[in-house]
Amino acid sequence: MLRIDASFSSHSRPSPMIQRLLLVINHDSVTPANRSQCSDVFPLMSSTVFDPSGNTTTLEFKNVKMNREVPDSTFHFTIPSGVEVVHPTVEGMGY
Repeated sequence: MLRIDASFSSHSRPSPMIQRLLLVINHDSVTPANRSQCSDVFPLMSSTVFDPSGNTTTLEFKNVKMNREVPDSTFHFTIPSGVEVVHPTVEGMGY
């Protein structure tokens, strides 16, 4: 397993909501010798976000099925009436 740990200062972070990001990567999925044998292995094992208030949110990825044939018709989203859609800008990536 590989760990990527990135900390951001208040001036350099892409979002004021993220102070630190920890990614845990499956070593076998990114090692050149194993890549051809592990093409169906999802490389990200977990992601942990640390916010400036000391809170953490961890997502663990298990039993991920890669490259499944899912038809576009499976996904249909209708915006409910009265809902405001917010599109972040480059200047305002934090909400």
